Amino acid sequence: MIIILPIGKFNVDNLIRFTITLFVNFMVLLSKDQIVEGSDASPAQFPSQVSLRFGTLGHYCGGSLLTLNDVLTAAHCASYGIRMMRRYVVVVAGEVKSEKKNSLSRQESTVKSVAVHPLYDCKSFKNDIAIIKSNDQFNETSYVKPLPRISSKPEIGQECYVVGWGSADPTLMGEIAETLQYTLVGIKHGFACDSFDKKQPYFVEEMICAEALTKRGVCMVT
Repeated sequence: MIIILPIGKFNVDNLIRFTITLFVNFMVLLSKDQIVEGSDASPAQFPSQVSLRFGTLGHYCGGSLLTLNDVLTAAHCASYGIRMMRRYVVVVAGEVKSEKKNSLSRQESTVKSVAVHPLYDCKSFKNDIAIIKSNDQFNETSYVKPLPRISSKPEIGQECYVVGWGSADPTLMGEIAETLQYTLVGIKHGFACDSFDKKQPYFVEEMICAEALTKRGVCMVT
């Protein structure tokens, strides 16, 4: 899961007002998505971000708190048997480290239920969205806060931050990042994303297309 934040002068209220979410596509269990040459996020910088962890395998997907009980994530992170094995999934909030750490800001909960969009298409990634309900309600702190509601997509050309734990190795062979990463991208028209593979376009209207503004950026492996 990726959080997109517009760039510019803004206080906490503006940050809340303009925060939106965007999913990246990666295979479940061991993600190989990347934020290449991103920066380490500091604690409380992205308080709605959570890590989904599966048993001893650890982090496998990201998500965002919609409420203190509901996590917004990608359908491909919540399907493929995850619904059947939800008792092994732990939602971790208030933590920027992908490995298990004992920080004072960290909160955890097991999973109560999983709801995947009924029209999710695993080939096109259309409707790639799911809601995970936690067994325990998270406590709101400066490190843990629900994602603010928004009513529109960012405009074409708007500069935003992307956030995630994807592999930081540009060869795609590395492990996921130890610390939550973020970097700068620009919002593009959907045609820009489809142009990468005209024979097999993946972009649909419900998605957001973004392009790296520097050598840093996001790579997606499907």
